[in-house]
Amino acid sequence: MKILNISVVVYLIFGVSSLVFSQNTFKRVKYKLYKDSELTLRGHNGDAGMNIFTLGKSDSFESLNLFIWNSFNYKNVEIDRKIQCFCSNEKPKVVKRYKVRNRAYEAFTIPKKELISVAEKCVEKKFVLIYSDLNYARGIGIIVNLVD
Repeated sequence: MKILNISVVVYLIFGVSSLVFSQNTFKRVKYKLYKDSELTLRGHNGDAGMNIFTLGKSDSFESLNLFIWNSFNYKNVEIDRKIQCFCSNEKPKVVKRYKVRNRAYEAFTIPKKELISVAEKCVEKKFVLIYSDLNYARGIGIIVNLVD
């Protein structure tokens, strides 16, 4: 009889811990960054530090496409999304804002020319791109480094 009770307790512990674990991982926000259709960077909100995206003036692509995966992707709803760009290593000031309202699984697209224009406004030709939406207000940061 005691063996049965212990096994029930063990199952309860594993069941509750797996439920808690699955809820925490469900809130993970993952992203993929593409130069047109070429995957160049991927990560998630649990990454230590920010990833660095190198933007070459001579790179042959038209736009940067950012895909975000979070709990909204499982719902067919439109959400408000934004990207803010700040010059790195300078006084925190928004250099450029992008806003879009679309389905969560759709790309957030920024033309290459606009990215170069933002980088050229910064002393070090480097800026931080911060993505946020209703589900993830803290934002995901990516460092964009312009090279010739």
